[in-house]
Amino acid sequence: GIYESHPMKIFNYQYTIGAGKSARILFFTIFEIQFEKTIFPHILLQSKSMTNFNVMDKLSRVKDFEISLSNQAKENFRLYTTSGYEIETLQIFTEEVLDLLKHKSSKFSIEFAENRMYIYDDLFISKRSDLLELYDVAQLIFNSIGPLLNRLHDDFAVLHPYYKDAK
Repeated sequence: GIYESHPMKIFNYQYTIGAGKSARILFFTIFEIQFEKTIFPHILLQSKSMTNFNVMDKLSRVKDFEISLSNQAKENFRLYTTSGYEIETLQIFTEEVLDLLKHKSSKFSIEFAENRMYIYDDLFISKRSDLLELYDVAQLIFNSIGPLLNRLHDDFAVLHPYYKDAK
């Protein structure tokens, strides 16, 4: 569908880790919203109640830089971003936004990648009430930081070539 002129979708996703008797199937329900112009660095606000995320690559090196959060926010979340984008990430996830998420629903993780924002629940949502909770949180996030995300387009567009060349 469309939300505030942005294409969006809600879908279930699963993948398997391991093989044979040690195989584990991980389930997610994902809300995805697409931004026309803004290309984001990788940003992940990981809910501490969600253990299915892994910010390590295959060699067990951390892919992203972890940003320190206030003691209150640390209780519920971890925040990661591509190195060099810490200031912009903190513009998105201000103390007010983190506090709002903590009180509304700290069980969801939020990720920005390329031109999309994803909101994850590590469950296969099958109840209407759970789906509405995910949608309500997506609306809350989008209404809180959506205008900023569109404005950050220029900042990211300037920074991407610099950090790409610096690697």
